[in-house]
Amino acid sequence: MGRRDRVIRGCGFACVIVTLLCSGCVSVGGPLGFIQTAVDPDSRQRQCGSTASGWPRFERVLIIVFENQNFEDVINDYRFQALAKDGASFTHFQGLFHPSYSNYLAMVSGRKIVTHFDSQVNVEGPTIGDRLAAKQKTWKNYTEGYPKGLGCFTGDSLDRYTRKHVPFMSFVNGKKERCEPIANAEEFEKDVRAGSLPHYAFYSPDLDHDGHDPVGHPRAGLGKAARWLTGFLKQYRPSLKNTLVVVTFDESRNDDGVFDNHIYTVFLGDMVKPGEYDTPYNHYNVLATVADNFGVGRVGDGDSCAVPIEEVWR
Repeated sequence: MGRRDRVIRGCGFACVIVTLLCSGCVSVGGPLGFIQTAVDPDSRQRQCGSTASGWPRFERVLIIVFENQNFEDVINDYRFQALAKDGASFTHFQGLFHPSYSNYLAMVSGRKIVTHFDSQVNVEGPTIGDRLAAKQKTWKNYTEGYPKGLGCFTGDSLDRYTRKHVPFMSFVNGKKERCEPIANAEEFEKDVRAGSLPHYAFYSPDLDHDGHDPVGHPRAGLGKAARWLTGFLKQYRPSLKNTLVVVTFDESRNDDGVFDNHIYTVFLGDMVKPGEYDTPYNHYNVLATVADNFGVGRVGDGDSCAVPIEEVWR
């Protein structure tokens, strides 16, 4: 079945109207600012909760998330294209929702959490961070532009920093201990130099680097993201031994009226077999793979039924 054959057909007129009304919005949503993308059945297990054998495959994982770009545009950028050839490139990978925010929350909680456009929410419930900590595994959400010296900053934005791209912040709920693993990105360089990267690292680029700015010129935003990522990986990748690097986007752009949420995702690392993989996957599959690798148990309803990614390992 081709990509356009998998378009959500139940959205119809309402999505068209919201797209027109929200042409300048940060992220497209449905009539209430939320659309759920149809999940391909082949990305789900017949028996929820079953795990694969052969873990662990990697000692650490670094997940870098970019913003709102269609698969075709990203793969046609020569820098992202070269990266795809260097790793495991998933040609049928989908975001889960529109807007962006719900995808970020699902990446760490394994749950559908409805958000309306960019309105911030505070959420109860476990995250992959909680699962890791319970098994004495370390984790951090490195965040570009996160204010230093202000303690646990829960504001929606500050300069080029925005909270909605820092998923663990939505689960803090005023609890200082939940805020401690959320760190300014400057700590990433310090941890790399010290050889103390955590088992799980989620990296949130700021609005200058995440591919979605300027909003009205997506190609310019994509170019900025590609240049930043090229420099970032050139600087740090030689030090990331036994580390799975996941480069992904939160959602597609959808300015063509196609709501299939087809996005670019690549796995990089010494443990990965380079090539193109057409198996349908989404953010839940990545979370399930990480949970199984570290033996911490699945987190939510979404990842508990997701197929772990197995065919890419050496």
